[in-house]
Amino acid sequence: MMKLMLSCFFCVVAASGALQSQSASLAGQESALALKEKNFHNYGHDFLDLAKGDEYEPSAGLADTAWEVEGHVSAAMALLDVYDSLSCPPDRAAARTIIRRQLGYYSKDIDSEIKISNMGIERTKKPGVAAEATRMRDDLRDVQELFNSIKLD
Repeated sequence: MMKLMLSCFFCVVAASGALQSQSASLAGQESALALKEKNFHNYGHDFLDLAKGDEYEPSAGLADTAWEVEGHVSAAMALLDVYDSLSCPPDRAAARTIIRRQLGYYSKDIDSEIKISNMGIERTKKPGVAAEATRMRDDLRDVQELFNSIKLD
């Protein structure tokens, strides 16, 4: 009986350690996502400020892209928060499936947003818009890589 109790205690402690390790890993990813969320929010405002005269169309399109990706990042962070708060293994398994599907969707959508950013870069006549769009495109790739690297165990 004592061996059974010790065995159960060991399993609980081991599972707790795994959850804490997973939680620390998710916290680091959420921190990186929070920084990117802020960047995309700022990109949207920057492009809106630059959307004047003949630069309106490419700059407004880039602002829309920035705010759409900001929404994806925000949603991903919310999903990770929910996942991190779950302690029941069946609930975590169900959430894991949903979160992986959503992260896959967001990652795939970023491919389109990169193409839109490239079109904005090609169509702009202002070097400042092109430089900011290039930085945003690089951040798009970073966010896509972050989405693809999130591991939920």
